[in-house]
Amino acid sequence: MYDTRTGCQYRYRSDLRITTASVLKAEIMAAVILRAQRAGRGLTASERALITPMIRLSDNPSASSLWTSVGGVSGMAALDRELGLTETREASPWGLTSTSAADRNALLRQLVLGQWGPFSASSRATARAFLLDVAPSQRWGITAGVPSTWKVPLKNGFYPSSCCGWRINTSGVVERPGGGAYVATVLSDGWPNQASGVEAVEYVSRVIASWTLASIGPHLSAAAFARQAYRDVLGRSASFAEEQAMAGRIGATSARAGSELASLLSTPGIDATSFSLLRLYLGALHRPPDASTWSKRLAQLRAGS
Repeated sequence: MYDTRTGCQYRYRSDLRITTASVLKAEIMAAVILRAQRAGRGLTASERALITPMIRLSDNPSASSLWTSVGGVSGMAALDRELGLTETREASPWGLTSTSAADRNALLRQLVLGQWGPFSASSRATARAFLLDVAPSQRWGITAGVPSTWKVPLKNGFYPSSCCGWRINTSGVVERPGGGAYVATVLSDGWPNQASGVEAVEYVSRVIASWTLASIGPHLSAAAFARQAYRDVLGRSASFAEEQAMAGRIGATSARAGSELASLLSTPGIDATSFSLLRLYLGALHRPPDASTWSKRLAQLRAGS
């Protein structure tokens, strides 16, 4: 995952190569768009007629026609070299191409965000429009945990293989309404069915969203707010489940943060002594106590020592 707001990248086995399935269709589209750009023209009617179902409906015959037209394995490999996609290995048929999450993010950072690379502003706008037009039934994955009104150009991949179970991949750009975006790709295989794979990649997406959607007061995200709230109010770290549950309820705005904090303050065991200790630290030191100090001092105050 790459966040334009911070310039930070977060990776977990991001160089592991997995068969692309239909995620590759975004790159096939990129090859067609770049060919038109270099010819000094827009897309032809026939190119649009093939790109539309390839991206919107993940239509395989359309993808095969376009893949052949840009040179198949050799043509796509040349594009990989130009875009710096060093971990992608083109194959025939195209769905057996292997790639990494890092390479898919690099493609989108060029094709949609234009952070570098050969695509003109017009070409990027064309690509983004196609990726925003994916059919609702296929807009799962990286959209999980993201407000439905936000723009998310994406392409998913899903295919049952004989060797590795279901391959479930998702790759897209989450655009924040106030500016900035984050690019995320999750590649996976070995699932017994499509539903379990989709559930897994969406779980990852929701975790990413909870930490990157929007700032809540001085906190960079709802998850950061939740983590600090547990430390400040209860004097302990939130469990992962608690953190994600609160972040999920808060979402992308601060409107629910107050009610979530109020709910936490009603936790059994919170008393006047707790509040006095918290106010003392915040007022004198401008910070909450750490968990061990909180427990020790609270016990001393309650014991009258």
